Amino acid sequence: MDVVAGVGFGLMATASSAYAQTPAADVTGVGANVSETTYGPEFYARYSPRSALDMVQQTPGFTITEGAEKRGLGQGGANVLINSQRISSKATSAQDALARISADRVVRIDIVDGARLNIPGLSGYVVNVITRGGALTGRWEWSPEIREDRTPRLERGKLFLSGDYSGWNYTASLSSDQKGDGYYGYEYASDIHNTVFDTRIEHDETLDTLVQGSLDLSHETLDGVIANVHLLVSSDSKHQREVSNRFGTRLPDRVRFYDKTDEGEKIEIGGDYEFGLGPGRLKLIGLHQTRTNAPGEAATVDYLGARPRTGARITTESESGESILRGEYSLNDNGNDWQISLEGAFNYLDNSGQLYALSGVDYVAVPLPGTDSRVEERRAEASLVHGRPLTGNLSVQASLGAEYSELAQTGANGLTREFIRPKGFVALSWNSRANWDATFRVERAVGQLDFADFITSVQLNNDQNQTNGGNPNLVPEQSWDTELVLNSQTDWSGPVKLRLYYRAIEDVNDKILIERIVNGDGSISILEGDGNLESATDFGIEISGTYSLSSLLPGAKVDWFYLLSEQRVDDPITGQTRMLSMIDFDKIDIKFRQDIPNSFWAWGADFLAFRGSGLWRIDQRVHRLDHGGALDVYVQNKNVFGLDAKLRFNNLLDEDDKLNRLVYAGTRADPISYQENRLRHRGPSVVLTVSGSF
Repeated sequence: MDVVAGVGFGLMATASSAYAQTPAADVTGVGANVSETTYGPEFYARYSPRSALDMVQQTPGFTITEGAEKRGLGQGGANVLINSQRISSKATSAQDALARISADRVVRIDIVDGARLNIPGLSGYVVNVITRGGALTGRWEWSPEIREDRTPRLERGKLFLSGDYSGWNYTASLSSDQKGDGYYGYEYASDIHNTVFDTRIEHDETLDTLVQGSLDLSHETLDGVIANVHLLVSSDSKHQREVSNRFGTRLPDRVRFYDKTDEGEKIEIGGDYEFGLGPGRLKLIGLHQTRTNAPGEAATVDYLGARPRTGARITTESESGESILRGEYSLNDNGNDWQISLEGAFNYLDNSGQLYALSGVDYVAVPLPGTDSRVEERRAEASLVHGRPLTGNLSVQASLGAEYSELAQTGANGLTREFIRPKGFVALSWNSRANWDATFRVERAVGQLDFADFITSVQLNNDQNQTNGGNPNLVPEQSWDTELVLNSQTDWSGPVKLRLYYRAIEDVNDKILIERIVNGDGSISILEGDGNLESATDFGIEISGTYSLSSLLPGAKVDWFYLLSEQRVDDPITGQTRMLSMIDFDKIDIKFRQDIPNSFWAWGADFLAFRGSGLWRIDQRVHRLDHGGALDVYVQNKNVFGLDAKLRFNNLLDEDDKLNRLVYAGTRADPISYQENRLRHRGPSVVLTVSGSF
């Protein structure tokens, strides 16, 4: 530890001295222009980073963007490369991959124009982390969290080992993470005249424990053969429990209990092998992953002797998997890049479930057609990508491809369908070789289906015990995606990124009405499910950057992000134009940090506020109300007996959880039956993160 502390002190002293002499180093690296910037380890020394993730998070003007859930291994993905290669694992996020790399193994971090790389689908800012091998080193981290009126989260730790063995670089990791939240407060149910008829005092706590182990191997020979192997095994345990004490004018006093559990396991193994072949290079990629889950829900109402207890429970067992083989052949002809790729994939979901209703003291099975089913997809894709410079400042990358897929479902909703869909994109990249660059991109994209939407399911966490009908006719979304990205770098503003985007979506995945029945007593029963709407649009603006506060507060900076968007889709029930469900359309994220010069101390504050579109179901509208935002602050010492210690205080503005639910007599075209207004207290929390190296 003394050696580590001594090295850390030396780096910090050097960084602090350099920083005091050249404040501009806060927001600039070494490079000819904004799209080709290099940051060496000395740039990050004052942050005392433990991992590549710590370094990338402090890179001026750059924000990690995880790749959206995509079909297969495809093109694009996260805006992060490691040694000029994409992260091919689907179970590993870019942040997780960077967290496994020790900071002492980072040679440099390059910010490059993705459109100028021979990697199909990448455009705009991309970070390329260049690493080296070395002797065995290790890192560990423990991050317990304590929150008011909630079980402490103590099983939060990580261990990383990395080194070289017989020419192979390896990184092994073992982690345990606990997530979840705890709420308590009131919920009021009222009629259409806003007269409260039911009051509920509720306590809700969720806990998600994820234990995960991984091993990454990489090898490169002198003649350019590159091999990577990845293995990941994880176990996930989720539990939610809600207790609701209820009293009012329509029903006797009662207590409602709701429990939800889910035990799951995942295994993923993958790798790639790249070598020279003829005038180009061939890369073969393979991946196989399986996941098993056993979710269960139970809801009971105890009327405290005034009535017999009522309740229901549902048990489910599911297994899903994905196998992918992909080949990419690339060559460069006098600065012109070509790549042809072929990919085959097989996905499946095997599901079985049973619903039970409480009758007296026993649970009796209730028929629920459509819960026992198997969904499979076989898919083949081919594409050709070409990139070339058009002028000294302008380059183009274009892709043309198509995919064939066969969707098959067995069980009550058995159906087999075949599809052929075109795919591709064109990206233009302008580099001014001064202080700004631009990328314009148009893409024809095909979305990823959730096979669970094909299968009937029941949700017990509301008074309707809502059934979601499986839809065997569901098809993936397709869209024309257009974006313009501008990056600038000036002495007075620091790096700034502006993104304008527009999506024209076809076959929109949303809730549709499957069945509506008017009962003999005048009540209305409905069955809804996931389906396709004709079209929708999604457009907006994102702007982000890093601003140095060195002239006012030495060692300080602000990273900021703002999003404003709008979505338009014709509602299938009311016919009115509305937003898409579950979209954040107004968001601001500000992160302040000061590393105090000539010391090991740092402190900062994070502020996050957003507004969301909420959820439109066929018979109800659920909306989390707008809020003022969450404020977290932290203080950090980078050398506490050789360790890094950070104490973080979350939710200092005491932000609460507010929710409004409108429930209709039938569909949302029918009169309102009642509404619920919820106000639950979250409370502040304290997180202590201690990390070290060995």
